[in-house]
Amino acid sequence: MILTPLRLLSAAALAVVLHVAPTRAAAQSCEAPGPAPELGQRLADIAMREYQRVDGHRIDAHGRLWKFGSVETETEPLRAAEGDDAPSAQRYAWRRIWHYWQVLDQHRPGTADHRDLKWAPALLDDPASAPRSRVDTVGAVLAAVPSGSPMSEAMRESVVRAAISDSPWSGAFISFVMHEAGLSDQAFHFSGAHAVYIAGAMRESPGYAFRACDIRRTAPRVGDLICYSRGKPVLDRFADWQERLPAIDGRTKSHCDVVVSVDRKTLKIESIGGNVMQSVTRRQLMINESGLLSRRHYVGAPRNRPRPGSPCAEDATCEKSDLNQQHWSVLLQLR
Repeated sequence: MILTPLRLLSAAALAVVLHVAPTRAAAQSCEAPGPAPELGQRLADIAMREYQRVDGHRIDAHGRLWKFGSVETETEPLRAAEGDDAPSAQRYAWRRIWHYWQVLDQHRPGTADHRDLKWAPALLDDPASAPRSRVDTVGAVLAAVPSGSPMSEAMRESVVRAAISDSPWSGAFISFVMHEAGLSDQAFHFSGAHAVYIAGAMRESPGYAFRACDIRRTAPRVGDLICYSRGKPVLDRFADWQERLPAIDGRTKSHCDVVVSVDRKTLKIESIGGNVMQSVTRRQLMINESGLLSRRHYVGAPRNRPRPGSPCAEDATCEKSDLNQQHWSVLLQLR
């Protein structure tokens, strides 16, 4: 059902969709969507497998980092997760993340080669006189690496590892999850920028797998994407996204996690996202009795007093004591 094209809208109707808020019927479908489709569990399973494969971080419901896992440039081989049939060459965190870019490249050719690589001439030998850093692309630098040298492979790998640090890859992670689940280019707008596929849902693209919902009014289900704004201007509420929709593009900074579990008894959900503190990170979040994301997770909400020993316990200006407090504003709900 997900991949079946919807009835095409007329040009006039499409113009209305692009510039007005969702109709009452659309709002009701967000707030009363029924059970999560089978695709939701498949997305959750894929995201969980990647978290286990990379052996990433974990954040508890109070926003505290309680497990520090592997990071994006790790050079030590990762442990094989239970049932993991990935080639041993992919059991390096940096190589696994490069694989996300290569998969995205299948949908957006040239994406991998155009990753940023930042460097400053003379920075190693004479940092005092080094000019501002410059940006090249991975493809251009790899093409300049001399071949035939015993160290050429080391140079190529170093270039790719550096590019992984220089290019945010959280959107590539989500695109990889969607690819593995079998979504087509019509069902999902594959991109390295979350805002591109968020806008696809907000514009109600025909055949799209997700609808855009107000996260403050919509309970997350397994497989849904929960998203926050992280740029300027901050899109703090769903209405802000609606208002700026015509201007939203790949430069609109945002982030999304895949919801992998919902426990209404304990009032908690878990989600997994890429490039969260340079890893594939699993976080726990609180929900209220209605299943909505707890207000404590929104920026500006009152926080519990830090426990003794917390890095922020003696710093009243610290704004990072709760890693779960973000500008949560959009929920992408599976149709």
